[in-house]
Formats: sequence, structure tokens, C-alpha cells
Amino acid sequence: MNVVILYGGESNEREVSIQTATHMQHELERAIHERGDDITVTTLDVVDGFVQKLIHLSPHYALNAIHGYKGEDGRIQSVLELLNIPYYGSGVESSVATMDKLLFKYLMVANNITTPAYTTTSTPLTSIPPLGTKASPIPSKCVVKVPRSGSSIGVYISDSSSILEDSTAALHQASGTLGNSVQGEILIEECIEGVECTVPILNGVAYTPILITPPSNSFYSYDAKYEYKHGKTDYIVADDLRPSLMSSLKSASERVFALCGCSGIARVDFILQGSTLADIFVKESSEVSMHVLEVNTVPGMTSTSLVPKILLHNNISLGEILLETISNKK
Repeated sequence: MNVVILYGGESNEREVSIQTATHMQHELERAIHERGDDITVTTLDVVDGFVQKLIHLSPHYALNAIHGYKGEDGRIQSVLELLNIPYYGSGVESSVATMDKLLFKYLMVANNITTPAYTTTSTPLTSIPPLGTKASPIPSKCVVKVPRSGSSIGVYISDSSSILEDSTAALHQASGTLGNSVQGEILIEECIEGVECTVPILNGVAYTPILITPPSNSFYSYDAKYEYKHGKTDYIVADDLRPSLMSSLKSASERVFALCGCSGIARVDFILQGSTLADIFVKESSEVSMHVLEVNTVPGMTSTSLVPKILLHNNISLGEILLETISNKK
């Protein structure tokens, strides 16, 4: 049986993808060796001409290690489905719904799931509409985002006086990842103060939340996620949350995962409003407002990434998960 790991691509997340693919290949090949299965693992860089190479390889199964643009937005999934190559993870529709932050917002609001109030604008950037359905004025602190980008690329924390300037900067930064698909769109969210949190999900089951403390009280930026110098960002595996809050986070994550039609491995990101790291472990669910930020359908699998951390914490082998899935496709 032949398995291909798709990686790389041409976006700003290429280097992270390479590290994800390396880690996935190592873990999978170790599991294959331990079990003694007859499975060959190859890797393929998704650059110009990759479709012809993929057809030539004729794999029985594919693993997607491409983050962000073309990897999480349904494009690579569409290619695999057109070629009738089964793959692990979320499909085309769920990838589109979660990668496009504006579509994701619509889905959350339609299902009464709490998410930060937002508005949108587009080029030329001359004015900002009010936030939300209640037409609230722009708050003093906002999050400026490009709707279709990953790993916090094209994301700025902005005050009301610099939104237009930061929106232009966000478009410029994201254009290196998304090219013409940026289309001058900007998503502006209310900046919610609180504890950043992510909940890993494996096959629809939520695991222990992880609290995130970026450096110098900044937000969880690209550098904070993938700076390879240890100590850049602190993570707390939140085993000791109050049972009510733990249950609420897990159930909310599983609901979002299901609503988006996700499968395989994903992460649901939250801001826990009204809390700090000093008091989060003594608060009940009723004392915390959980704001869903986004879903990552191809989360990082590098040695510093959160999903491998939580799998290891729960004595779960990434290689065995992938191998079991592949074996079921034989």
C-alpha cells in the first residue's frame, strides 16, 4: 500500500508545513515498523506540476500537511476527490466553511453560538461600518483580519484610530500568502479580553483544553505559534478546570466541529471572556463567556504544535491514529 503526505505549497506557511510533514512521516513510519505492515510512505511538495506527479505516484491514501491557503480551504481536497484518492481529515465543504472566517461567522451566528461581534469592509478602505446586527459603534480595540488566511497571517490588533491603516497592512501581508484571492476584503472583530484557549478534537471527541499565554501579553500571532526558540509562548494543559467549565468547552467544541462537518483532527479556538490565568481554574462555566474564534482543520503537527502535545498528554500516538485510519481503507 502506498501513502503520500502532501506538504509545502507556496504560501507563507510553507516552512511550518514542511515541519508538520516531517513529524507526521516520522510518527507514521515508526508505527508501521512496530506493527510490521507493508505500507510505503512518500512525500510530495505541492508546487507547480504536483498533480501530474500525484497521478504518477497513484497513492492508495493521502495525508494533508498543507496549512492555510490551498491546504485548508478545500482546494487540495477537491483535487484528491477528483482523482478518487481517499484522504484523512475534513472534506471540501467543511474546509471552505472553516477557512473562510466570514462564512464561519455566518454559521456561528445562525446557530446561536457566541462569537465576537464583527463587521466587514473592502477596498477602497475609506470607512468602517458599525459592528454586528445591533449596529454597535466601533470599539476602541479591534481585531483586523483577512477572511481567508491561516496562522494569524494578516491579523492585527488595532485601536479605532488606526483601523484603516492596519487593514491596509493586513491586506499587504496576506497578499504574499493568498495572492489575488485576497480581493480587498477585511473582517473587523471586537477585541475580547480574556484567556486564549484551544480544544483539540479527534474524530469528533474533544480532549483537554489548552490555555495559551503568548509573550508579553500579545495575541497568538504567527511568530508566537511557530517561533522555534523554546519559551516563546507558554501552554497550560488545563486538566484542573472546574468540571462545569471543562464540560462546556468540550461540548461547545464538539458542536462546532459537527456543525462545520469536520472530520479527523481539528482544533477549536476560544477566548474566555471575563477571566485571567490567575482565576480561570476557580471559575464555573456560568462565570465565563466563551467566544468561538475559529476552527483549524489542518492544525500544526510540528514538535512544538498543540495537537501533538495533547495527544502525548493523553498517551495517544499520532502514528497509530494515522496508521489505523489508513489500515481501515485497505
